[in-house]
Amino acid sequence: MTSGIVGASGQAVIEEMAGQVQRWREEHGSSTMPTWTESGIPVPPLYGPEDAVGDYGTQLGVPGSPPYTRGVYPTMYSGRAWSIRPLAGFGTVEDTNRRLRLLLDEGATAINTVFDYPTNRGYDSDDEWARADAGLGGVAVDSIDDMVDLYDGVPLDEVSVSLVLSHPVAAGAILAMYLAAAKRRGFDPARLSGTLQNDFMMETVVLTAPSVLEPEFAFRLSMDVTEYCTRHLPRWHPVSFTGYNYREAGADAVLEVALVVANAVATVEAMRARGLPVDPVARRLSAFFTAGSDLFEEVAKYRAARRVYHGVMTERFDPMDERSTRLRFHVQTSGSALTAAQPLNNVARAALHGLAAVLGGAQSLHISAYDEALCIPSETAALTALRTQQILLSETGVTRSIDPLAGSYLVEHLTDEVESRVRKILANIDGMGGLVRAVDTGWVHARILDLACQATADIDEGRRPVVGVNVSANQAPTTVETFDVPETLPKQGERLMRLRSNRDNDAVTNALHRLEQCVVDGTNTMPALIAAAEAGATLGQCCDVFRHHHGAGANPCDEVRPMPIRVAIFKPGLDSHYRGALTISRHLASRGMEVVYLGNQLPAGAARAALQEDVDVLGISSLSGNHLATVPAVIAELRAQGGQNILVVLGGIIPDIDRPLMFEAGVQRIFGPGTPLEHIAQEITLLVRERDAADASVPIGSPL
Repeated sequence: MTSGIVGASGQAVIEEMAGQVQRWREEHGSSTMPTWTESGIPVPPLYGPEDAVGDYGTQLGVPGSPPYTRGVYPTMYSGRAWSIRPLAGFGTVEDTNRRLRLLLDEGATAINTVFDYPTNRGYDSDDEWARADAGLGGVAVDSIDDMVDLYDGVPLDEVSVSLVLSHPVAAGAILAMYLAAAKRRGFDPARLSGTLQNDFMMETVVLTAPSVLEPEFAFRLSMDVTEYCTRHLPRWHPVSFTGYNYREAGADAVLEVALVVANAVATVEAMRARGLPVDPVARRLSAFFTAGSDLFEEVAKYRAARRVYHGVMTERFDPMDERSTRLRFHVQTSGSALTAAQPLNNVARAALHGLAAVLGGAQSLHISAYDEALCIPSETAALTALRTQQILLSETGVTRSIDPLAGSYLVEHLTDEVESRVRKILANIDGMGGLVRAVDTGWVHARILDLACQATADIDEGRRPVVGVNVSANQAPTTVETFDVPETLPKQGERLMRLRSNRDNDAVTNALHRLEQCVVDGTNTMPALIAAAEAGATLGQCCDVFRHHHGAGANPCDEVRPMPIRVAIFKPGLDSHYRGALTISRHLASRGMEVVYLGNQLPAGAARAALQEDVDVLGISSLSGNHLATVPAVIAELRAQGGQNILVVLGGIIPDIDRPLMFEAGVQRIFGPGTPLEHIAQEITLLVRERDAADASVPIGSPL
């Protein structure tokens, strides 16, 4: 990017350089293969000055000044390093508290707490839906008492805490419990610093659940939190737009940025409608991006995101405070890019992902652990991820120069191209009436699922190389010791029993009644949630109020045509990551099968639905680790209800040590992470043909 900063002699030099590049292309271009970034941006083998045209002042500038392409702060890492913010959460609050304090002792400068599936979805640990998932994927939190113990010994007025909970059905209640717990410990809530994800897209698009809030109501709850924090918690970030999760669900880098910016626009518009000016709202907004394997595209993505965000916020809202147009963001390195095959390769992957985040100017960073494709990170893996950040910070020299890839013809061209493509998507969303409407119509779901299916096909067919999966995949299996989540349900059950026995249940009833009145009359729900938390109401009790009135939402899925082989696929319990389930559903449909996606089911419900749909195959998609409890129960229910002839297949993260137990229970096939979609389709077809060829019912568990 050079125009606007050179004179006539400099321009002549540039023209000569461009001529050299053109002559190279004429001589060598025909012998090079075309390539594309993961978002489909063409990448020729050689760039020159003409590929990075533009005005330095308006498109680049200096760090800390509009349009913030080069960073949101003047000195960036040369003045202050990024926050080392590792993620932790599993089992009980005591288990997670030990891990959090270990990470702080070992050099973490802030903490991210991830919550288990029931907490994310607003269910108490002893709820029928939650029992198999308690403590899986994060820490179990049911009440203010749990929140007090979770952060015991952590100086909440000194350490920035990110509550990694996105779903509005539970986000406000969890924040309310955090505030009430901090107050009980003597901290002034106004002095607390941290972040709540609180993104309505997580409730309505990215993940699934037995009961999903309607998009408009999910957005309203998110805005209740945002309004309350803006008025009462000056150091708190009330929403962090979860681009990371959009990407994990299937979005590419361009769509990731576009959805984050569209979400920010919708948030500011909603807050203005509630009487809040732009600046106090916009100054506290933040984003949560992923870092993937396409190094230069990822760096360009962060730079383009800052520039687009500044431009859109300025154009739409004309804020008085320039800080309102700065996009500050946390980065977590990609979980879906990590492989179960050859898992130690993930150390290198995660380090390169982290490098992309730092080169792109992230404000804080979590590097994913090498064993995350297999289990909750072990202590060794978590510390390795932490040390990876410390090596980036201390040994590589990346902090010496701000925005060190600025001026690269490739990076500047990609930055411009990402910005242009993001702007086109934003115009499309505007044409639909905004992001909430785009979600309500299913447009966002369809766009993400299309990209997810394409990415999976690219890996299966070798167009996107992944070492250990479709490149150099013949290595002997690498054994990595997996981490077993401590038993959680009995302990949480005891805690809940004590809570319910010792609290003032009349006070809880009155508090929940006030919460319900807020839902009905449209007033902000946060004060009532805080009062309910202080009275001892459980998370499930608060969230049941929301589900009772607005729990009729649904994730729209494509219809598939009827064909001979019938397959039903479901997620057991509160396992909510449904990208894989929908991707395989679409692929099986494209291969001539009739596919019924059942969403989240309990064992009895899954068996009943499979019989009602008259399916040949019941597929269980398990990523949360609840397979030991749910899979045998599903098969037992099939037997009890007369479904012995239905074939059961299992997909997801199933440790090798558990596989014999699954086969013994009656599972016919297990498909682990990275299994090609076409292989799954072929195996299902073979299973059904062999069963039918036998001309007799084959009891579940019998060899075929």
